[in-house]
Amino acid sequence: EEIFIKTLEGNYKSEKLQVENKKIFPPKTIQERIAKELKEANAIYSSYTPKALFNGAFNIPLNSFITSDFGKARTFNEKVAS
Repeated sequence: EEIFIKTLEGNYKSEKLQVENKKIFPPKTIQERIAKELKEANAIYSSYTPKALFNGAFNIPLNSFITSDFGKARTFNEKVAS
């Protein structure tokens, strides 16, 4: 059984960024490092402990402004990359 769901394009905010092509499509050696770091990060994010791993209160890290709102769609050199 096939189910079709009609979707509408949302009116989402977006940003267009111009960067070096190697930042969008890194060379193979860099892709290997990225894959390794992603694996490490996923292992960290998938773990849990009920014990706080810090002492004291959280502080705001910087006294600055937000440069990019969360949830904006981004295109890099007119290409979608994620």
